[in-house]
This record gives sequence, structure tokens and C-alpha cells, in this order.
Amino acid sequence: MEAAVGTAHTTAQQARRRALVAVCAAGFAFSANYTNHAPMIAVLRAAFGFNQASAGLLTTGVFLTHALMQVPGGRLADRLGPVRVLAAALAWVSVGNLAIAFAGSYWQLLFWKTFVGL
Repeated sequence: MEAAVGTAHTTAQQARRRALVAVCAAGFAFSANYTNHAPMIAVLRAAFGFNQASAGLLTTGVFLTHALMQVPGGRLADRLGPVRVLAAALAWVSVGNLAIAFAGSYWQLLFWKTFVGL
């Protein structure tokens, strides 16, 4: 009986550790998206011809939409389950980042940065 309890406890600990690692990795991935364009600002400004204020909007767009989605995202996680919502959010961010790579104008870039924040 004690061996079964110990095994169940170990399995539960392993599951918690895996969940913690997954959440930390997702947190890092989402955090990297806030300013992943910052090192490229000079190149992006030269390519798309925008000013510093417009460069700031790239960060504002992703932060604003991210902030607006906190409560709805929590409600979705409560209704659909955190694993599903986290997986969908990672897929959403991946699609948005891929689209950023193909942006042909400043406005497309701003759109996709804002999309990533949702």
C-alpha cells in the first residue's frame, strides 16, 4: 500500500514539474514576442520608411491587445481548459510571427504585431 502511495506521489510530482516547465516555456515564448522586433528597428525603419513614433506603436500594439485579452483569455481557460487555451495561444502567436516575416509594409507589420498580442 505504501509503495502505491509513493508511486502516485512521485507521478503527481512529475506531472507538476512537466506542467511548470511547459508554463515557463510558454511564458518565455510570449514574453519574447513583446519586443522581438526591437533589435531590428533600424532595419525595419529603413525597409518600410517609418519614424520612431511608429516604431513605438509596434510595441504598443502587442501590449494593448495582450492587456485587453487577459480577462477573456482567463474565461476561455476556465471554460475550455488551460491546456487547450495555452496550445491555441501558442499556435496563434506562431502564425502571427510567421506572418510578420512576410509583412510587406509598416501597416502589415503593425497588424501582425497586434494580432500576436491577441
